[in-house]
Amino acid sequence: MQLSLPTILSSWAVLATLCASQTVVPDHGTTTEPSDGAIIPHGDSFPFSYEPVPFGTQVCFSAYDPVAIYLSTAPPTAADVTSSQNACVLTDSSSVHDFGHYVVPLISNLPPVGPGFPPFQFQMPTLGVANGTTLYLTVLETITNCKAGGFFCGIETTTVVYFD
Repeated sequence: MQLSLPTILSSWAVLATLCASQTVVPDHGTTTEPSDGAIIPHGDSFPFSYEPVPFGTQVCFSAYDPVAIYLSTAPPTAADVTSSQNACVLTDSSSVHDFGHYVVPLISNLPPVGPGFPPFQFQMPTLGVANGTTLYLTVLETITNCKAGGFFCGIETTTVVYFD
């Protein structure tokens, strides 16, 4: 059997797309603050706390996991996730605000490294959305140092209600 050049190139394109995509897994940490459905007026500070995925999940053994924190008007899906510098991020069109990129420790009493730990509070930005809009506070956790190689993306979402 002979393969034509267009068939080979087409196969490579499909493989390149598959290799470039991120593996989104059901494992993720938990946002413990704010509570689901919290009402947060713009300009107000609100508490933030996140418990990362347990150490050893997905046969991954990292002391720290990178996290990126966003607000969106729709719950993000795997199709909204891409990567930047070996970390999971939302595509630009998927969020209305980016709270930043941090690391979370998977082992107790570790000191902050790199961009540091997420703050204990964020401030609700002024957004171009209607009063009473449900927003999705999303934490993308990059699960690293995995036996299978590469990394996995966990999506954790908590709803908050925006007031102007």
